Amino acid sequence: MAKHRKRKKQNFLTKRFLKWLGVLTGLSAIVVFWAYFGLYGKICSELSTFLADFGFAIENVIIEGCEKVDVNIVHRHLAAVNNPCIFSLDIEGIRKDLEAFPWIRSAIVQRKLPSTLYIRVAERLPIALWQNQHDLQLIDAEGALLGTEFVEQFAHLPMVVGEGAPQIAASLVSILEQFPQLHQRFISATWIGNRRWDIFLSEKICVRLPEGNEEGALRFLDTLQKNEGILGRPLQYIDLRFPGKIIVRMKGVPNYGKIPLPTS
Repeated sequence: MAKHRKRKKQNFLTKRFLKWLGVLTGLSAIVVFWAYFGLYGKICSELSTFLADFGFAIENVIIEGCEKVDVNIVHRHLAAVNNPCIFSLDIEGIRKDLEAFPWIRSAIVQRKLPSTLYIRVAERLPIALWQNQHDLQLIDAEGALLGTEFVEQFAHLPMVVGEGAPQIAASLVSILEQFPQLHQRFISATWIGNRRWDIFLSEKICVRLPEGNEEGALRFLDTLQKNEGILGRPLQYIDLRFPGKIIVRMKGVPNYGKIPLPTS
């Protein structure tokens, strides 16, 4: 009985010792961690200052490619980095920050030793205006929204309307560019039901395109324009949604006209 109590007491003391040993080990690790990284940070700071004083301070910033992006905003952003030594700059971080600007599609950031930071940006190119309720925003070929600041400068661009239209407008514009006679007349387009387009031409003609076969429908319309000059007629709309036929409505005429599609 006495041996059992002695063994039990020894086990208790062992567990207690191991518990405190673990606590002390953890505290020691924390102290070593903070001491090491505190010293490391101080060394890095001193080295950065030394190199800056030795001629590797940032003295020049060259920024190229900015037309719509305000260069002063970029300079202010770089000034906020607040690092005197060119070697200490987070080049990748600066690049990512610049590419977060709405108008910047990509950026190149390089050190030009001993004291120059070189930046070249590629700006986004607007392809259309997106009407969202009463607001107009510029969009690029990737569907990125570029804001409202330069809308007046790009008022000549076609307008797209509808939820989700910015993300797919580039595909429609690319198809229309294959048919110059249609593209030069293209004014606006409405994304219908998140599945198909109605496009509007300069003659105030609405062209109803089918779902998923915009290129085929526009090729047929382009052929009709070349051969028949169909867009010179007083049409209200041209409906190309139904395979095998074209439906047109004349302005001021309530009935429809159906024209069979050519078999060849």
